[in-house]
Amino acid sequence: MGASSGVQSKSVINQPQLRENNFDVAAVGTVRQASFDFFVATLIIQNPSGMWLYIPAARQYVPPQSLGAVVNLTPPTRTIVIQYVNAPTGGIPSAASGGPITVDATDAYINPYQGLDYGLDQNINTLNTSIQTLTSSINALKNGWGTGTTLISNMTSCTADSTTRDLIVADPTKNNILMALTATWGIASVATVPRGYMRLSITNQGGNSFFVVMLSPEQPTAPLVLPPSGIASGVNQSIRMTVTPFNDTSTGFVNLSYSYYQQ
Repeated sequence: MGASSGVQSKSVINQPQLRENNFDVAAVGTVRQASFDFFVATLIIQNPSGMWLYIPAARQYVPPQSLGAVVNLTPPTRTIVIQYVNAPTGGIPSAASGGPITVDATDAYINPYQGLDYGLDQNINTLNTSIQTLTSSINALKNGWGTGTTLISNMTSCTADSTTRDLIVADPTKNNILMALTATWGIASVATVPRGYMRLSITNQGGNSFFVVMLSPEQPTAPLVLPPSGIASGVNQSIRMTVTPFNDTSTGFVNLSYSYYQQ
């Protein structure tokens, strides 16, 4: 038998290339570009600015205030070009504000993703305020409330850490009646784009569930449908909230806007 050479063959796995680029915000018409020593197949763009971006190599727009947009370049290229442009038809106007814009370039192919609109929370909260005012008027007509009944509207947030907290604290002599509630996905900072989803549970003090809703970057808001008469906690009972994270949403939280009265 021949002697063994003692040499073992090993397969070589090439690690994906990744480079980060930061661009400041400038006026419409500005062009930014960067060159690399590898062919770029995918861009991951964090655009916290008020500016619309256009990627010629992908023939794709990236809207303002969007995080984690994944853009594929076909064919891959060694030089990327980013144009600061006016909004496409129907889009909100571009504004030279916010930023900076971060672009990660890689030679790996990543499935495209439109990105998370982190400005959505503010827009939804504005809408919620209008909804609460309208809901108050409608329910006052339905229930024939007297002048002694006051509808209370609040906003709060609940961290995605599986801890149960009071949404509406107990009153020793009154019944809390929840009339309207809207939940919105939130993130800890613009530098963090959580994935997965969060489960929001609204319960009474005894732990009985009123409703459960799932929130994700793809479905970031949920106006919860309550019965016309509302949901009653019971005298000296609180209404509670719990947000449970799944698949890397531990940096997130849920914004809640709600209206209730006491009876």
